[in-house]
Amino acid sequence: MNNILSQIASSSSLLLPEIVLIIGATVVLFGAFFAKKKTHLLAGLSILTLVIAAIALFKVPLNETGFFGLYKSDGFSLLIKVITLWVGLLVILLSIDFVDENKYSSAEYFSLILYSISGMFLMASANDLLTIFVSLELMAISVYVLVGYFKYTSISPEAAFKYFILGAFSSAFFIFGASIMYGLTGTTRIDLLFQKIPLVAPGLSLFAVIGVIFILVSLGFKIALFPFHQWAPDAYTGAPTPITAFMSVAPKAAALAIFIRIFIGAFGGIKYDWMPALAALSFMTMIWGNFAAIRQQNIKRMLAYSSIAHAGYMSLGIIAGTPIAIKAMILYLVAYSFMNIGAFAIVIILSKKDGFGENIEDYRGMAQVHPVLSAIMLIFMLSLAGIPPTIGFFGKFYLFGAAINSGLYFLVTVAVLASAVSLYYYFRVVKMMYLKEHKFTKQFELSLNEKAVVFLTIVGTLFVGIYPTPLFDAIKNVFGM
Repeated sequence: MNNILSQIASSSSLLLPEIVLIIGATVVLFGAFFAKKKTHLLAGLSILTLVIAAIALFKVPLNETGFFGLYKSDGFSLLIKVITLWVGLLVILLSIDFVDENKYSSAEYFSLILYSISGMFLMASANDLLTIFVSLELMAISVYVLVGYFKYTSISPEAAFKYFILGAFSSAFFIFGASIMYGLTGTTRIDLLFQKIPLVAPGLSLFAVIGVIFILVSLGFKIALFPFHQWAPDAYTGAPTPITAFMSVAPKAAALAIFIRIFIGAFGGIKYDWMPALAALSFMTMIWGNFAAIRQQNIKRMLAYSSIAHAGYMSLGIIAGTPIAIKAMILYLVAYSFMNIGAFAIVIILSKKDGFGENIEDYRGMAQVHPVLSAIMLIFMLSLAGIPPTIGFFGKFYLFGAAINSGLYFLVTVAVLASAVSLYYYFRVVKMMYLKEHKFTKQFELSLNEKAVVFLTIVGTLFVGIYPTPLFDAIKNVFGM
């Protein structure tokens, strides 16, 4: 008993950022009793929580395990946590005016964002299948509620319900796959699974493959790989737009972290058993995501299918499985956070009062009325399409290059062709803004927090695109390579 308590006490420092997030989320939640209508105060508390969590994060020692090997602090988890903190900060800034003008309860809204980020932190450092499952549910339940936050419309609760039902099936697949692995190896620890799975008796190897397939299906749902993507378009369309922006990056980053932990960490010894299945999913995801986006008239729904396609691109890093491919995937994830959050910021600014700006047709002639915002939106669309000198181009350049070095010539060819298809629907928005007859009459002013988000994302999209070396070097240094 004393050994257990001493192990927990010695490991608790590793959980300091998660503890800060959970305490901060709880304090913000209690704001429903004493500051329900004080959106700026509660948003400020939420941002302060993220800042303190960031400071605590860099105080945590790297390359250490705790809680009997269930939790792992390393450079990879640090990068994923920094990305989720960055996205959380941008989304909270974007949400302030949105929450105020739509008269949402800000305490629950901001606290749920913080709770979901704490789940993502735990996911990034989890070194055990059961720890992953618990942290996954902490994140997922918070996001389910956030998707349904438009409670006065029918589309938001419906989207949340569909997301919840499919998410429940996904969780069931994961826990069933984990139970098979435990039955075969006697452990759920990721590092021990790597050692024991290749030693499974030949007569039981089929069960190991079945367990891997169940976990692959579950995680395919979390990052919206085809054909497990059905929840994404409805959830993205029905959710409050800041939450759509949040969902498009932060949960994806945490789920990709789990993907890498499990499939490179635990299942790396049987890579050639699962790699063809993931390659097939990646192929179909890149094709379907881009072609389905062509038909969309709602820009949130278009960006949902775009997000599906980008998940297909990112999965190339997992299939390649090399350290350079993982680093390239993280670089692409950072790039995606800049350009996608930036694009959603423009949508939020246009649609925060009356929903205008959610249809592509609403952007007709916008460049004549708001030339600066139109130029910024143009840059985000170029970056999402992978056009130089934006960060989207260099993200794809490094990622596809790493995949080629691993011999994934066919998948990279498909990815390049799929990116070419994406030019059509990204440039539909550009064409609507610049080449269509002027019908755009909406006037609006950007708040200080909205200006901050637009500035940060456009600077990241252009500056890091023109000079990506410092970011890539920072990622390499954190990995220690």
